[in-house]
Amino acid sequence: MPKYYNTIPFLKLPSLPVRREFKFYVFNICACVFLTSVTYASPEKVLSHIEPVIDLPVAPEQIKSIETSAQQGDVQAQCQLAICYGKGTGVRQDYQKAFQWAWKAAQQNSAEGQYLVAACYYQGKGVKLDLKEAFKWFSKSAQQGYTDAQNNLGTMYKEGMGIEQDFKEAMKWFFLAAEKENVVAQHNIGIMYVHGLGVKKDLKEAFKWFSKAARQQHAAAQYNLGVMYAEGQEVPQDWKEAFKWFSLAAKQNDPDAQCSLGIMYINGKGVPQDLKEAFKWFFLAAKLGCANAQYNLGRMYRDGIGVPRDDQEAFQWFSLAAKQNNPEAQYNVGTMYAKGKGVQQNMQEALIWMKRAAEQGDQEAQAFLDDFSKSAQSPH
Repeated sequence: MPKYYNTIPFLKLPSLPVRREFKFYVFNICACVFLTSVTYASPEKVLSHIEPVIDLPVAPEQIKSIETSAQQGDVQAQCQLAICYGKGTGVRQDYQKAFQWAWKAAQQNSAEGQYLVAACYYQGKGVKLDLKEAFKWFSKSAQQGYTDAQNNLGTMYKEGMGIEQDFKEAMKWFFLAAEKENVVAQHNIGIMYVHGLGVKKDLKEAFKWFSKAARQQHAAAQYNLGVMYAEGQEVPQDWKEAFKWFSLAAKQNDPDAQCSLGIMYINGKGVPQDLKEAFKWFFLAAKLGCANAQYNLGRMYRDGIGVPRDDQEAFQWFSLAAKQNNPEAQYNVGTMYAKGKGVQQNMQEALIWMKRAAEQGDQEAQAFLDDFSKSAQSPH
C-alpha cells in the first residue's frame, strides 16, 4: 500500500491572504490559531462572527426601525446597523456606512462599537487599512472587558501586528478572554502552550485548554485533541478517541479533520479499513483546499485504490496539492509530465516541478534531477 500521511502536524498551514492565524473575523472578529503556524481567515470569512448581535435574516422593515433608533443615538442600534451594512443583511452591503455607524457607537464609548471600528481598520473595510488604529480600538474595547477584542488584542501581540511582538502580553489578553469562557481564546492558550510562547512549553496545559474549547464545539480544538490522542502526546495513544474528536471537527467542515478521518479509514486505525469511506473524507477535505487530502486522492486515483485507476484524475489532484507547495505532489506532477501519464509529456514542466520538490527536501526529486543532469552531460 502506498504511503499516506499518517498524522497531521500541529497547526494548519493555509496561506496568508492577510493571513488563517490567528484567524480574524470582522464584525465579531475572533482570532483563532491552528495547529503549526498561524493563519488568517480568507476574505470570504472575515464578516462571520460567533454570537450574532441580531437574529438573521433581518427584514427591510426591521432595518427601518433599527435605523430610526440609531439616528436617535441608540448605541445598540448603531452597532446592529453597522453589522447589517457590513454583512449586507437586510440592506445593500456598504462598508463605508458600516464604519460610519460603528464610529458613532464608538464615540459613545460602546465597547462593541470600538470593536467594530477596530475590525474595519484591521480589514480595510470602509476605511483605509491601518493596523495601529485597529490595535488602538481593540485596546479600548478590550479594556472594557469585551472578550472578542481581548482575544484579538492577544493575537496582535502574538503576531506583532500594529504593535511590537510580545508573547507574554498576548497570553495576558488570551487569559482574560478565556476566563470569561471565550472559546477561541481558550484554544489560543492551548496553542501557546504547545509552542512555549510566553509560557513554558506544557502539553498537559495545552491538552487542558484544548479540551475546554473542544467541549464548546470549537472545531480546531477538537482537531487538536484528535492529534494529541493519535500521537499519544501527554495522553495514552488512543485511536478511538482520536477518531471521535476528528469526527466532531469534520462534521463542522474542518478540512484537516476530514483528511485525518480519511487517513484512519485507509489505514484501519481506530476503525475497520474502508477505502470508500477514506475516499469520501479525502474528497470532502480536498474540495475545501486541504493539500494533504488532494495528494492522497491523487495517490488513490494513480494506483487504483478504492477507485478505478485514472491518471488524468490523479494528475488533476496532484496538481492542486503541488500548487500549495506539497513536495510529494510536486514530485508526482513532475513524474507524470516526464512520463506523459495523465498529461501530455513535457520535460520542461517535469524539471520545473522536480526542482520545486527538491528545494523542499524531496530526495526522490533530487535524485531525478541528478540523473537527468548526468544523462544530459554524457556523450550520446
